[in-house]
Amino acid sequence: MENLGNILIPLLVTVITICICTMTSKIAKNAAESAPSKYSQIIYGLENIVNKAVITTNQTFVNELKKQGKFDKEAMQEAYKRTYESIVASLSQSFFEYIDEEAIDIDTLLKNMIETSVNWNKITVTDPVVTE
Repeated sequence: MENLGNILIPLLVTVITICICTMTSKIAKNAAESAPSKYSQIIYGLENIVNKAVITTNQTFVNELKKQGKFDKEAMQEAYKRTYESIVASLSQSFFEYIDEEAIDIDTLLKNMIETSVNWNKITVTDPVVTE
C-alpha cells in the first residue's frame, strides 16, 4: 500500500500541475483575444481622424461649391487631396513607423477610408430625421 502511495502522489501532483498550466494558458489566450489589439486601436483612431477630415472638407469646401453648382470632377479631386493632406498632417511619426513595420499600404487604406466616410456622411446627412 505504501508503494502505491509513492506512485499515486507524484502522479496526482503531475496531473494537477498539467491542469493548472492548461487552464492558465486558456485564460491568457482568452484575455489576449478579447483585449483590443494595437492594430484595431490604431484603425479605430484613424477612422475618427478620417471622418473628421471628411466632414471638415465638406463644411469648408464641398458644400459651398455644391450650392454654386461648381462641384465637378476637378473639384472632387481637390476635395480628396485636401482631405488626404489634412489626415496625413494629423498623424504622428510613430504612426507611420508602425504602418511601415506592419507593411500596410497607407495610401490604399486612406483612400478606402475616405471613400467610406464620404459615402457614410452622404447617407447620414441626407436621411430624414425622425423626431417621434
